[in-house]
Amino acid sequence: MKKGRIILISVVAVIIVIVLIIGGKMYLDNKESNEVKKEVALYIVQNYEGVKKIQFGELSKNKMTGSWTLSAKLNKNNIIIFTFQDTSNIKNNMISIYYDPDSFKLSNKVNEHKGIDNIDIQFEGGFK
Repeated sequence: MKKGRIILISVVAVIIVIVLIIGGKMYLDNKESNEVKKEVALYIVQNYEGVKKIQFGELSKNKMTGSWTLSAKLNKNNIIIFTFQDTSNIKNNMISIYYDPDSFKLSNKVNEHKGIDNIDIQFEGGFK
């Protein structure tokens, strides 16, 4: 009886440890993703005029090239896609910024020291 109880407790303990490790990794991945999105949001408001709302898609890594991609919808219908080499120091690791010039209606501006406090930012859920 004692041996069976010890095995049961050991199995439960292993399951709890596995759940905690997976949950912790998901939490840290989400935290890193939100930090990257905050940096990109700051870049957007400092470089484009009239931004009131930002909806982010999912931050994804291209396993073949190692680059990262993040798409965002600005206001209601301005879609922009950022590609960067590394998720640390986004400004210095930016590879490309793509948007369709026919549908993107925000104009570039000189880099202003503007914050993101008054911008409606949606980190999760993406857009369609």
